Amino acid sequence: MAIESGDHSDFSSDDETSSKNFLIVSKKAGREVDAHLIDEGADEKELSADFAIKSDPQEVQKGVTDEDDAKSSIQRELEKNNHKETVVTKKSSPHDKRTLNATKKLNHKTGVVYLSSIPPYMKPAKMRQILSKFGDVDRLFLRRENEQKHKQRTRGGGNRKVMYEEGWAEFIRKRDAKLCAQTLNGNIIGGKKGSFYHDDILNVKYLPGFKWTDLTEQIARENDIRQSKLEKEITLANKLNAEYAKNVEISRTITNMRKSKKRSSNDDNQIHRNFKQHKVSTTRADAPEHIKNTSSSNELGSVLNNLL
Repeated sequence: MAIESGDHSDFSSDDETSSKNFLIVSKKAGREVDAHLIDEGADEKELSADFAIKSDPQEVQKGVTDEDDAKSSIQRELEKNNHKETVVTKKSSPHDKRTLNATKKLNHKTGVVYLSSIPPYMKPAKMRQILSKFGDVDRLFLRRENEQKHKQRTRGGGNRKVMYEEGWAEFIRKRDAKLCAQTLNGNIIGGKKGSFYHDDILNVKYLPGFKWTDLTEQIARENDIRQSKLEKEITLANKLNAEYAKNVEISRTITNMRKSKKRSSNDDNQIHRNFKQHKVSTTRADAPEHIKNTSSSNELGSVLNNLL
């Protein structure tokens, strides 16, 4: 083997050996070439021997196959990951949609629009469908009409469906909210001519610098004010009821005191003066019959008769 390598080194030039060394290093990426092999002062025999050892075709082929196997394994892993991603996207749940909207909101500035009037009997799902034409709508809130208004409307034979008075909508992108306000404000909804809401006009206003947290804080503040007013009215009614019950009790005690006082005035322990009244009699002819002195003569005659 040494003789063959020596003969090979005799017929090989410096340029040829350098080019062959370059090819060996490029093909065998997995094995490192020692620094003493590429030293310029090395012996030609050592270089030729090393070249003969490292230029084994089986070793070169093995390095190539290892590299191909690594590439194929990486490709299979990528295909598996792509398959998993497609499965996840196909089986997306509402929770995934919410998380997707949350990530979008982090990447973009949200915008809020105000709807001062809602078409009659329009539901939030229909309003979301209309607004979604301009961009992704995250949250939507429509305020229902007052319960008293609903009773008055239904008492007169009106429609019993729920009506909404005003609303707010939050877009994930601010520019979508501005575009929606500029397009829909003061214009009809449109769509098919036979649709129920074709000719209804929307009043939409973009609220600059307004966030959804401001709306929730405002609603909570209004609820607190309403609750405080209700508590004040309840306390006032309880106070009036207590005052009325107190007055009734006072009047009852006064009445009982008067009755007891009247009863005590008729008590036997108190001295009563009695006077005997003599009968009035007269002999006048024009006097009434019941006061004429007729009975006295009769009584006197009866007494005399008894004595005699």
